[in-house]
Amino acid sequence: MADMEDDTQPLDDGQAEYDPQEDYVRGEGANLSIWHKIDTTDPRFTKKQDTGARLTSINGQYQIMRMTEAFGPCGLNWGYEILSSEFIDTGPIINPDMKDINGVPIVIGNGKLHTMRVQLWYLSPEDRDNKAAISGIGHTPFMYRATNNGQMYVRVDDEYEKKSLTDALTNAMSKLGMAADVRMGMYDKTDYVQGLRDDIAIQEAGDSAAEAAEQRHQFEDWWETHMGLIKTAASIRELEKIFVGGQDRVKRQGTPELVKEHKEAKDLRFRELMPKKEKASG
Repeated sequence: MADMEDDTQPLDDGQAEYDPQEDYVRGEGANLSIWHKIDTTDPRFTKKQDTGARLTSINGQYQIMRMTEAFGPCGLNWGYEILSSEFIDTGPIINPDMKDINGVPIVIGNGKLHTMRVQLWYLSPEDRDNKAAISGIGHTPFMYRATNNGQMYVRVDDEYEKKSLTDALTNAMSKLGMAADVRMGMYDKTDYVQGLRDDIAIQEAGDSAAEAAEQRHQFEDWWETHMGLIKTAASIRELEKIFVGGQDRVKRQGTPELVKEHKEAKDLRFRELMPKKEKASG
């Protein structure tokens, strides 16, 4: 569980302020009981998009499996209803390379976006008579402009319904906490994802003491290097980045004593850097 206490000291001008939201704060309390069952994502079922903002996509079938783990079989303890399915015009598709006799670009089609609205329902694990519902919305480009070897054409997606349904269910499931670590930016942290991979490797090793020992050895090597970086951080900004970057791995694989030692080392280096920082700013 992430430490909710904020011990960060104020920084002088010229130093980046530490953003506590860089930590994955999972929260506490009975209201998050469902959230905590499905908020952590197995990196084996994610994919980094190659273009655009390089967002992390989550396998749709994996999300269905997690819902089944949390509530029971689909159709019995949870399910969904399609509320609407429609096309939205997105405007004319124009080929600038094709013009009429007046030099006006020719319209080669009309763009369409498919939109689907669903209602996701589930039975409360604590009270099977209590049925709750959440709405979700999904979109898929149905008819749009595409290019092939520099030639423009109108493309039609014949799997638009399936894609819109997956998108709508993903949208609804996210409100329950599905893959919250991805959506809260934790997958942008290399140490967090590596910590998940290490946990999976240990779990898959089962009773293999040798594999578990190797994972522990890797953590110990990483720990020694990481603590060295904290103790030699050249600035408060660098110190905060190093500390935050390793915090999740320490909490996942370390002992409570190591978690305490980790924070104490950060606080000590923080105090050591303060006089240098004040002198430089003066």
